[in-house]
Amino acid sequence: MPTPRTADGTYNRGSASANRTTTIYNCGAYIALGVWKEFMCHNLGADQSADPFTPSWRLNGDYYQWGRINIAATGPTGSGSTQANARAITGWSTTAAPNGAWSDATTKTANDPCPSGFRVPTKAQWEAVINTSLNTVSYVGANSSWTASSTNYSTGLRIGSGTSGLFLPASGFRFLGNGTLTNSRGFNGYYWSSTEDGSISAWYLYFYGGYGGYAYSYDYSSRTHGMSVRCVAE
Repeated sequence: MPTPRTADGTYNRGSASANRTTTIYNCGAYIALGVWKEFMCHNLGADQSADPFTPSWRLNGDYYQWGRINIAATGPTGSGSTQANARAITGWSTTAAPNGAWSDATTKTANDPCPSGFRVPTKAQWEAVINTSLNTVSYVGANSSWTASSTNYSTGLRIGSGTSGLFLPASGFRFLGNGTLTNSRGFNGYYWSSTEDGSISAWYLYFYGGYGGYAYSYDYSSRTHGMSVRCVAE
C-alpha cells in the first residue's frame, strides 16, 4: 500500500500536540490481484478535513460535467435544506464536451479537474474497485436509509473496512438541462470515469444500496449531466 494519508489528504506529519491524535487513512483500492491503487480520500470539492469514512454533508463535494475542468455545481454548504444547493444553475451548459476532453491515456488532459498527481479514473479502474474478488464492497445505510432527499447524506458505497479503502457518498447528480439536483441524493451515487462512449455520452460508476445493493459501470448518460469526481493517483 502507499504511504498513509491523514484526513485532510496530506501526508501525516504527526499530531499537533501531546493531547491530540491524528487518524491515518489508507485511501484506495485494489485494481488487480495484489495491485493497490491510491485514490484521494474525498470527492473533489468536499471538506478535506472531514473523516472520509463517516457520512456527512461535508463529504458530498461538487459536481462536474464530463470533459470539463470547471465546477458545474457546488455541493452543500451545510446540513440544512437552505444549504443543500439543489437549485437550477444559471448558465448551465447543455453542450457536450468533445471526445478527447478527458482521456484514458497515460497522461491526463488539461481539462482534467483533479490536482497534480491525480486524474479522473478510467472505466476499467472503477470496474476493478467494485469487483468483489478484489475488494470488500458494502453499502452504508439500511434499506430504509436509501431515500431521495436533498439533505440525505447518510448513505454511500464502502470499499474496504476500518481506516482503509474508500467511502463514496451517494451524492446524486445534476440534471443535464439546467443543473437541478434530481431527487437522488442519498438514493444513488454517480461518479464520472474518463472513458468516452460515442460522441455525447461517457461511462460512469453507478450504485444503489437498497434491496441488498448493486454497483456497476454504466454508459448511457449525457456528458452534460453533473456528477461527482473522485480522483485516482496517476
